[in-house]
Amino acid sequence: MGDLNVAPTKIDLNDPVRNAEHVCFHPKARAAYEAARGDLWTDLFREKEKGPGHYTYWDYMIPTNFPRNRGWRIDLMLGTPPAVQRLQKIWIDKAPRGWEKPSDHTFLVAEFGR
Repeated sequence: MGDLNVAPTKIDLNDPVRNAEHVCFHPKARAAYEAARGDLWTDLFREKEKGPGHYTYWDYMIPTNFPRNRGWRIDLMLGTPPAVQRLQKIWIDKAPRGWEKPSDHTFLVAEFGR
């Protein structure tokens, strides 16, 4: 898990058309991510949330990106089948991104059961 700097699909960034060749969304980057993920690793966030508009990164060079939710989901948590089975909740904690002098990323949080 962590800052993988790859938005896996079009719904993982605000503007996939404009950013089609961006290093974090480039087809070669996404292909490398998929190859590394293989059949064993599952994107845990997408197990619970299928829709667009969920981001973990907003470019701080454009101050309006965060309030307008123009971001990227490039911080990922992957899990093997036992983690998928135990996953209860997973969410993006946006609150820290709103703090004074925050990181341009925020936290991805998961809860697992037994």
